[in-house]
Amino acid sequence: MKEKDIKEIEDILGYTFTNKNLLIQAFTRSSEREKNNNRDSEILEFIGDTVINYVIIQMFNNNLFNADNYGLNSQYSEGELTELKSLIVENKNLAAKIDDFGLDRFLRSDNSKQIPSSFKSDLLESIVGAIAIDSHYEEKEIYEIVDYLLMPRAYIGSLKFNYYLKLKQWCKIRCTSSNKLKENVEEIKNDNNIQYKTTLRFGNYEVSAIDNSKIDSLFEASILAMKKITDNKDEITIKDFLVGLDQNNGWSYLQKIQKLGYCSNLSKEYKKNEDGTWKATYMVDGMRTLYTDTNKKNAGNICALICINSLIEPRFQMDDSILELLRKLNYKETA
Repeated sequence: MKEKDIKEIEDILGYTFTNKNLLIQAFTRSSEREKNNNRDSEILEFIGDTVINYVIIQMFNNNLFNADNYGLNSQYSEGELTELKSLIVENKNLAAKIDDFGLDRFLRSDNSKQIPSSFKSDLLESIVGAIAIDSHYEEKEIYEIVDYLLMPRAYIGSLKFNYYLKLKQWCKIRCTSSNKLKENVEEIKNDNNIQYKTTLRFGNYEVSAIDNSKIDSLFEASILAMKKITDNKDEITIKDFLVGLDQNNGWSYLQKIQKLGYCSNLSKEYKKNEDGTWKATYMVDGMRTLYTDTNKKNAGNICALICINSLIEPRFQMDDSILELLRKLNYKETA
């Protein structure tokens, strides 16, 4: 690699390597390792992947987690945090960043005429790995290069991300393999200005949004998508999450509903009466449900189903599917 190329790469990255060979190694594919003292980028990719994940989790910790005397919590579920992390570090995003910075033209590969997207995502990881090694894992340098190359704050700090999450959840429940969510990003050049048009196709819907950055165009399209779903009265309800509910697993489904944010506080209590029967008391957001049965488990299962029904039918009507399950437990409405 020529000295002027090394200098240009360092200028783009905003980092000057002490060991220039690490920079060269980061840009050397395995097919070209013989030309570089049998050194290629693979081990640096491994290190970079780990470092990126570490920095992202640190950013989550600083922005999305809350620590108190009881431990750690977050407004986002584990699944939502995984979705956000995947959005930041997925291969197509890493490859797009390499394109944005024009770093792919320095890649040393036998496939340099048509560089695959996977090569570009590997390159970003190897660059981060090389800087981690060169800086002796200096946290400031590592944090800054990941922040600079991936711009994770644009994702973490945006409330618009919630709309993207809701859309992904809607598609997971409502879409089939034939009409699942598809994203298409188109670059629009106007004079010296570049904008991005993101088109989302999902179910029977299609929306598009244009913005100055790819991530903002995606988030804006997600907002339009959720508005279209709402306008068509096609929102997800609690019932969408009750697939698989039977007469014996009501409590686990109440916990699932709680995780999804449809209720906050859950508790249950059992008391054996003098006549040998069992009284189950279930509480959902301050609403108490009681049921007595000769079988402790039966009493609890009936309570759980009644609680679920109260969340589905707040006007105290009985949902037909819940009523059918209650009948299997020999539920007596006057008990």
